[in-house]
Amino acid sequence: MKNVYLIRHAQSLSNVGYENTPEEDCDLTDIGRLQVDDLLKTLKAKSIKTIIHSSLQRSKQTAELIACHFQNVIIECWDVQEFFYLPLDASIDKNMRMKRKNKYWSNADGGYKEDKTTESFINFLQRVDNFLIQLESTNLDLPIAVISHKYFIKGILWSNLTKNCADYCNPQRFYEFCNTIPFANGSIVNGILDSQKLFVGEIKTNHFLCEKI
Repeated sequence: MKNVYLIRHAQSLSNVGYENTPEEDCDLTDIGRLQVDDLLKTLKAKSIKTIIHSSLQRSKQTAELIACHFQNVIIECWDVQEFFYLPLDASIDKNMRMKRKNKYWSNADGGYKEDKTTESFINFLQRVDNFLIQLESTNLDLPIAVISHKYFIKGILWSNLTKNCADYCNPQRFYEFCNTIPFANGSIVNGILDSQKLFVGEIKTNHFLCEKI
């Protein structure tokens, strides 16, 4: 069994309306950096030994700021980036992006892809499963903090709850599930991983600066 903290990255430019900033290059905002300070109030008592982050800048920056406060911490980059169901096209305006977002989440086809640059919901779920397998088999020092993204972390919870259900591969049902759980930047899921299943002990969301989810 492994003690794991799943953490949504701190607030980035993409969270506050900078639509023209490429997803992979979004830096943390000033509020995001303050949120890391609030995260540390919770994490310092946990004696984190390993930090895993995604390839996206907002996850990496959050991880690096946290790592500065722990001695001899191991930092690794894993495939825990966000679910990119829409093309990463900075030229798409906000209104058009919202229309495409609503259209995507209204469908129930887990194999649907917008274009070759995106991943299907089924591909996303496979990536979530691969992460859990990798985490189960790793020999990294414990406890582990995983700095990831809203949909990826909720994908882990979804997989735990519905993997043997008919709606498991239904993106529409997943989106409805996501909307029932507030999970703003800096939120923490405290869990125990055993046999590729995460047993959730607490979802902590009241330790950071308030913002829109």
